[in-house]
Amino acid sequence: MATWSDRPLSTSVSARLSKRSCRRRLARGIRWISIGLCVVSLFGPVRSRAQTETLDRILAIVDGQIIMHSDVRAFIDLRLVDIPTGPSQEVDVLTFLIERRVMLDQVDRFVVAEPASDVVARRLDLVRIRLPAGDELDLILDRVGLTPDDLRQSIADDIRLNAYLADRFEIVEEGLREAATADWVQDLVRRAQISRVSLGLGTSP
Repeated sequence: MATWSDRPLSTSVSARLSKRSCRRRLARGIRWISIGLCVVSLFGPVRSRAQTETLDRILAIVDGQIIMHSDVRAFIDLRLVDIPTGPSQEVDVLTFLIERRVMLDQVDRFVVAEPASDVVARRLDLVRIRLPAGDELDLILDRVGLTPDDLRQSIADDIRLNAYLADRFEIVEEGLREAATADWVQDLVRRAQISRVSLGLGTSP
C-alpha cells in the first residue's frame, strides 16, 4: 500500500544550484536598485538646488551688502512695500531696497534696540492679513527662499528704522519732514558704494 513520506520531495543538484543562482542574481539586482535610488536621492536635491540658484541673481551691491532678485520678489509677493504693479515695479522696489539698506546701516551704526517680540508678532499678523485670498504665507516664503525667521528679522528691521527716523526728524516740522527725509536718504545714497546690475527687470508673469 502506498504511503506519503514526511520528507520533502528531493530535487536535483542542478536545480538547487539554479535556484541559488537566481536568488543571488535577484539579491544583486535589488542591491543595485537600492544603490541607484540612493544616488538619485543624493544628487537629485543638488541638481534642484542648482537650478533654483541659477534662477536667482545679484541685482545690486550696497557697501558690500548683496541685494538679490529674490529679495525684490519677496518684498513684492509679501506686500512689504507699497509700490504699484507695472513694468517698472521691480526696478522701483530695487531702488527702495537700496535706500532701505543705506538707512539700515545708519540704524546699526547708532545701535537702535531690537523691538519686543510681541510687537514683531503683531506686525507679522498684518502681513498675513494683507496677502491676497488663497495665498499662504509659508508657500510664498518657500517660493522666494525665505524662512519665517528671515521675515521676522526684516519686520524687526523696519520697526527699528521707523523708530530711528521718528527720532532723527522729530524736530522737523511735519509738513517738511518727508522732504527732509528724502534729502537725507539721497545724501546717504551718494556717499555709499553702490553697484547695480542691469538685467532687464520687469514684472513676473
